Amino acid sequence: MATRQRHNAILLMVKETEYGTAVTTPTDKFPDQFVPNIDYNKIQLPYKTQTLEPQAASVVQGRQMHTFQTTGYLTASHGILFEAFFSAATYALQTSDGGYSYTIYYAYPASSSDAGDGFKCTGCRLQDLVLSKDGEFWRYTATWRAKEIDPEQSLDGLTLTTITDTTAPEELPCLFQYTTCDLLDDAAVAEMLDMTVELHNIFASDDVSFTNNQDRQRDVICGVNCKISGRVLYDTVKDATVYDNIWGSLKEDKINILDGDDEGFNIVTWGKYAGYTLPDEDMCLYETPFEKEIYGNSSNTAITVTET
Repeated sequence: MATRQRHNAILLMVKETEYGTAVTTPTDKFPDQFVPNIDYNKIQLPYKTQTLEPQAASVVQGRQMHTFQTTGYLTASHGILFEAFFSAATYALQTSDGGYSYTIYYAYPASSSDAGDGFKCTGCRLQDLVLSKDGEFWRYTATWRAKEIDPEQSLDGLTLTTITDTTAPEELPCLFQYTTCDLLDDAAVAEMLDMTVELHNIFASDDVSFTNNQDRQRDVICGVNCKISGRVLYDTVKDATVYDNIWGSLKEDKINILDGDDEGFNIVTWGKYAGYTLPDEDMCLYETPFEKEIYGNSSNTAITVTET
C-alpha cells in the first residue's frame, strides 16, 4: 500500500487560454493547502419500487458539482488570487465578466524536476476570497468552482520553466503588525485589533453553467458582493465619525497589507458603513466592531487592489 506525505505537497497555478482546457506550464507555486470536494449531485427518480427496500434504480448520478478550497498565509506573491477574482490583470471590479479560468495542480513531487502525482483541476474560477487576521499573520482562504477535478494524476508532463523546480517556496508572510489603515476618507483609524476583507463572486444558475451536460460548460459571473469588517480600539473622536456615517455617503478606505520588505497589497474600497457596535463597558479597553459594505458609482470603482 502506498503512503502519502502531505507536508511535501505544493500548489501550482496557471491561467487558462480556454475554459476547462488544461495548461501544462504552471506559472505560480505556493506551499498552500488544498481541500477538494469531488461531488456529483444525486437525482431522485419517481421510481415505483413496491417495496420498502431502497432500490438502486431510483437514484442516478447527476452533474459534477466540484469545488475546492486553497488556503495559506498571504504573501506578496499571491497576486494571482486577485487576478482570478477580478478576471483582470489590473485588480479592479469589472463592468462585465472577463471570464478568467485556471488550471490548478496539487502536486506531490517525486524530485526537484518531476512534479510526481497529484490532483489536476481544470476550469477553475474563483468564487470566494477571504483575507483575515490569523494570529499575527494574514491568512487567505479561496473557494474555487471547477469543471473537473482528477485525483492521482501523473504530473510528469508539466513543464517547469517559470517556476524552475518543485521545491516549496519560502515566502515572507504578510504580517498584521505591518498593516496600515486609513478609514473614512483618511481618518486614519489606525488602532486596529483585527480585520477581514471578504470578496464574493455571484455566478449564474447551474442551469446556465451546465445546460444539457454533466460537467460545467461555462461559469458566468453576474455580480459581486464585497465587504470589510474589523475591530478597533475606541477613539472618542474617530468612532463618532464612524457612527455619524452609517449608511451615509460613500467613503474611501485604504488598507495596506505588507510583509517585512514593505511588499504586499494596497486595497482601496468605496462603500457605506452598515454595521457598528458600541463598545462593551465591561471590557478593560473599549473595542468597537464595524462593518462596511462595498459599493461604487460613476466616479469611483468599488474596490481596487495594487501590488506594492
